[in-house]
Amino acid sequence: MDGRVPHAEAAAARDYRKHLITETVYTERNYLQSLASLCDLKRTIINRRLLEEVVVQKLFSSVDLIYELHQRFSATLEGIEVRDAWKQKLVEYASLFVDYEQGFGVYLPYIANLSMFDRLTYLRGVLPKIQPTGHEITRDFYVLDGYLLRPYSRFAKYSVLMKAWPIPWTVGLSSPR
Repeated sequence: MDGRVPHAEAAAARDYRKHLITETVYTERNYLQSLASLCDLKRTIINRRLLEEVVVQKLFSSVDLIYELHQRFSATLEGIEVRDAWKQKLVEYASLFVDYEQGFGVYLPYIANLSMFDRLTYLRGVLPKIQPTGHEITRDFYVLDGYLLRPYSRFAKYSVLMKAWPIPWTVGLSSPR
């Protein structure tokens, strides 16, 4: 065997990677909307002085920094997604996660903070104080908890995403002969 990948397999690998990039861009847009909602709720709570500063910090920690990071990350990701040169796009896409690895460190205080207290019991006491904001994510306990957990679960997604590709990134990058 000469090590070349059959044309059909290479094309399938390219199509699959194309789908993964498009799906990542789509989910990143939705995630940015969730982060924006959390940041908006945090500002509203602070401006109306509904909770003490220490409570706001406990709930929202570094969510503003996470949002700023993902605005830049998403803009870069979308810039890659719109390119037509798939070979270059794949290299840029894979290296994007490496380039932002240190930046993803902004998640660590959020995760550590969220893990350090009994979030569910705590939220039950806080929710009645912030529901008067009328904010969409304060309509019930489970919605608020779900939003607060999104950064927690998102942090793990990217490393898993890059390690779990069923098709290696290099398959199909060279032109079939």
